[in-house]
Amino acid sequence: MKSQPKRLSILSLPEARELYSVPTFPLHEREYFFTLTDDELVFVNRLNLHRNRIHLILMLGYFKLKPVCLTYRWGDIVEDYNYVAERYFPSATRKKKNLNRQTRSRLYNLVFAMVGYQRCDQSVCLDLLNQLERRAKSYIDETQLFHDAIAFLKLKEVAIPRYSTLQNIISNAINTEETRLSQLMGKHLPNHESFTRLLDSDEKQGKFNDLKKMAKAYKSGENKREISRHQTLTELSKDAFRVIENLKLTEGNIRYFATRCQKYNIRDLRELKPEKALIYLTCFVATRLRISNDILTLSFLVAYKAFDDQAKVYREDCASRQALELASHIENVPLLLNLFVDDSIKNNVAFGSVRNSAFDIISKDNIPLVSQKMSSVKPDKAFFKWEYIDNQFRQIITNLRPLLRVLDFGCRCNTVLDQQIKSVKAALHSKELAPAIDGRLMKRNDKKYLKEDSAGDERHKKIIAHRNEIYLYKLLDEGIRNGDVFVKDSLEYRSFDDYLVPAR
Repeated sequence: MKSQPKRLSILSLPEARELYSVPTFPLHEREYFFTLTDDELVFVNRLNLHRNRIHLILMLGYFKLKPVCLTYRWGDIVEDYNYVAERYFPSATRKKKNLNRQTRSRLYNLVFAMVGYQRCDQSVCLDLLNQLERRAKSYIDETQLFHDAIAFLKLKEVAIPRYSTLQNIISNAINTEETRLSQLMGKHLPNHESFTRLLDSDEKQGKFNDLKKMAKAYKSGENKREISRHQTLTELSKDAFRVIENLKLTEGNIRYFATRCQKYNIRDLRELKPEKALIYLTCFVATRLRISNDILTLSFLVAYKAFDDQAKVYREDCASRQALELASHIENVPLLLNLFVDDSIKNNVAFGSVRNSAFDIISKDNIPLVSQKMSSVKPDKAFFKWEYIDNQFRQIITNLRPLLRVLDFGCRCNTVLDQQIKSVKAALHSKELAPAIDGRLMKRNDKKYLKEDSAGDERHKKIIAHRNEIYLYKLLDEGIRNGDVFVKDSLEYRSFDDYLVPAR
């Protein structure tokens, strides 16, 4: 088995140096931190050597800023040393000499007595470990546990120990919690082969590595690969969520364990204790499924917006061309009216002949449009948008329909839309045409474009079915954006109710 590192990398190198190194004081801060009270001056004057007195004042000032026992060299303190010497002991010699370990420890004991602190001894470390073990049941996050440790030590008025000491304590707290959970895994996940198979040395290795990948772009090719990952994750997620619920894992710990799978490669995971690897894998599956749902939902929104934008551009282009064409036809209206006063046309001429002459001036199809224009009736531009949808529905089949099939949508306070989603998905699963949209979901101006003609042929029925399907996508897009529609097992698009604290 692979031995786990006892020390965790918690702080970055600059952060560790900031905490455990001598602070740099500007002049006004030197004056503040190195100003002594009468009681403190009494402690200082008990020492015989000016050098030790100066070091005690330095240690006290540094400790007031951060309660750490600093180990420093002459070059780290030369400016502060000279300042304190000039202020309190002008006759003191300025020898460039470092403190030995015994003197440093003795002076810090005086600092503790002056400020009411104590060293972090074995009993304090044990109390701190117990505290962090309790915290680790809520979240296993090295940085947060480190901050909790600092807060605990401050509350107990204990000096912050060496970084390595805190690393060991935090590492032990995390290992204790992982061990506790590992012992429960066998009980709650007896059939774990589907998870451990991901770590097999055969072709499944490629599947696990593929699950760790994220879609790079919201295009049909990437969506297809993400849908394949989603199907694998869905098959495993039922057991994963059940285990998470039984173990009562918090969201913070779920994320932590899931990141272990991202951090470790397959070889690292294989060398872990099987139970610990299972914890990582189940949390990874649950988290990765939620991420996959987010990716596919965003892909749905992007794809629908792209299609809708294209339809709007087509609509505006067609409306503009129509307006120009109508303008040219309106110029011919006087010619049309002249037919009624043309003396060359006898009264006994058949009306059909006159009408045909009118159609030569303005076509039969354009006369109603010209009439609407002249009567200030606003042209119906929506016709062109639906025309685009009818002609370009292949994009919907390619880009949006697969996402509808795989995403588990839900509705807040809208059972009609919820039932409509289920009906359309069932029809598509059975390779049938999408059912009609419930009239309660349609806007009044849209109904005429979605109404099926009882005398229509099969092509007409297919067109109307396609329009009903795209109308559902429109409702889903609007619902997701305003929060009325959610996606189950999602992070970004989950139900608002999931954020509420359940009643106990």
